[in-house]
Amino acid sequence: MCERSIAQRRKDIELSVTLTMFEAAFGCEIGTQGHIADNCAACGGAKISLAVHYPWDEDECFACSSGLTPIAGCNCTPTCMAPCLHCERTRMLLSCWACSGTGLGPMRRWSAPAKIPAGVKDRSVVRIRGFGDASGVAGLHGDLVVTVQIEKNEMFRLTKSGRLETFVPVSYWTWLAGGKVLAPLLDGTALVQFTPMEHEIKVAGQGWPTSEGSLERGDLIVHLVPQDVRLKVSQRKFFEQMAREERNKQLDSWDREIGKWAQGSPESRFNATNLKSQPAMKRSRSASS
Repeated sequence: MCERSIAQRRKDIELSVTLTMFEAAFGCEIGTQGHIADNCAACGGAKISLAVHYPWDEDECFACSSGLTPIAGCNCTPTCMAPCLHCERTRMLLSCWACSGTGLGPMRRWSAPAKIPAGVKDRSVVRIRGFGDASGVAGLHGDLVVTVQIEKNEMFRLTKSGRLETFVPVSYWTWLAGGKVLAPLLDGTALVQFTPMEHEIKVAGQGWPTSEGSLERGDLIVHLVPQDVRLKVSQRKFFEQMAREERNKQLDSWDREIGKWAQGSPESRFNATNLKSQPAMKRSRSASS
């Protein structure tokens, strides 16, 4: 049996890092470090001695079932037994001499750079090949697995779908008339113009990257939050006067229709000239059927 088939691929190193929203959006490189015990160089993590070529990988000894084997050439009845040379009467395969059967080598300190691509989301996993525990056999190293956590920011909200949003308070009167507002960007600010009573503005190319590692960015969604206002007596009278003076075709048409509705009858409201006789006709039909 070859050494590679017995040795096991070493486990991954898993760690979690916290990034700012700026680092997660534009990508960064961070340093990671820690202590690990690699696979034993002698057994490759198999925990058994590779000097003996076993026909299979099970831990139980293949040469005996009781820790004893018959002595060759013995004619006694029953046959004389001797301790098994393969398992030394333990009924288990011989442990590796270098690691005493732990499968691990000495502890060592490790460090590796981790490149985080632009546009990662919260709880995203970045896998760096070959930076995990060493196995003692070429090609059987584990990976460095980095889970990204993004710090919350009071200026922005990042949804699970990758939509970057910000909420900007605005004066009720400015919101009513339309105007401009200063909105935060990931790398600065922008003066954004909006129409009267608009609630949502899209700022092109200032959102989250469309995919991990992409330079293309989506839209930043700016939510306008008009602030509550209490009208003074003079202001209320002013608005009431404006409401009385404002006339247009739709309002005039509505006033006429609602007046007819208020003064009408069921027949006129629903345009049913024979409203009382119709249910009776329906009932007579159902009874005859």
